[in-house]
Amino acid sequence: MSVQDRNAIVEDLVREYRDALTRFFVRRTSDLTEAEDLTNELFFRLIRRLNREPVENPQAFLFHAAANLVNDRHRRLKSRQMYAATNPDAKGDGIEDISPERVLEGKQALQSVMRLLDGVDKRTRDVFLLHRVHGMKYAELAQAYGISVSSVEKYIMKCLVQIAKHSGDKA
Repeated sequence: MSVQDRNAIVEDLVREYRDALTRFFVRRTSDLTEAEDLTNELFFRLIRRLNREPVENPQAFLFHAAANLVNDRHRRLKSRQMYAATNPDAKGDGIEDISPERVLEGKQALQSVMRLLDGVDKRTRDVFLLHRVHGMKYAELAQAYGISVSSVEKYIMKCLVQIAKHSGDKA
């Protein structure tokens, strides 16, 4: 399958299912920002999967993966709660100690992503960073740039495709 075919499949699925998937995640998390992040993660997983192998039924993959993301989230939250309840030394503020190695790894990963984003235009990169790094909502970005929410979604998806394309090379 060509890159254009994969991109066309993803764009069609984003157009058709993004709103429904975001609503699905909002009902389960009660947090629109987290729901948008989970929706992006879901499409990112689809792109990575398509980079490795064809997906026979992309719609089924999306909804199965969405359920898995929700289950993973609940397991993580439950694990953190159990750890905090059974470990008297656990910090109650949810802040973990970060080693210098982890800080360095994070900086290197951010630099790597920023290099990948050099392949997209400035506006697209800015919209993506304002959403992912600064937590701006799609509606806020649309208003700030004088564009539609759909355009914001396309910009973010364009960046995710760029990142996934290169992460698939390393997977």
